[in-house]
Amino acid sequence: VKLDLQHNELVTVPHCLFELPNLNELNLSNNKLIEIPDVHEWSPGLTVLDLSSNELSSLPADIVTPSIRTLNISYNHFCTVPLSVCSFMSLQHLNISFNRNIRSLPVEMGRLQNLIKLVIDGLKLRDPPRNVQRDARDCVRYLNSKLRS
Repeated sequence: VKLDLQHNELVTVPHCLFELPNLNELNLSNNKLIEIPDVHEWSPGLTVLDLSSNELSSLPADIVTPSIRTLNISYNHFCTVPLSVCSFMSLQHLNISFNRNIRSLPVEMGRLQNLIKLVIDGLKLRDPPRNVQRDARDCVRYLNSKLRS
């Protein structure tokens, strides 16, 4: 099941939305969300989540989401990549573009071994180095080596 709630000027969303058992794709882009409800266990079938173009600066800290493969949090107000994202082990595509205050990627992103696409447009990252930033797998390897040391 795909649920498209983009362009609705939503300020909040009910926490039960993230628990819908048959939900595969959730698009909450282009709203006015300032927070995501603190739901510990998201729908196990949720594979695509678009939170782009909102007013988010954080995500809940302790999210269990075994199946998220695509996450878009571009065009928000994040200062750092939320650490909860670093526990999304199935994550393959991550877009953090145009969160202008993100200056570095957390070493915990080194755990994202399945990440094949990382979109960082509009970011002025100091770390990882520019030559590593171009490829998601190189980025993960770099961050993983920093994490282990």
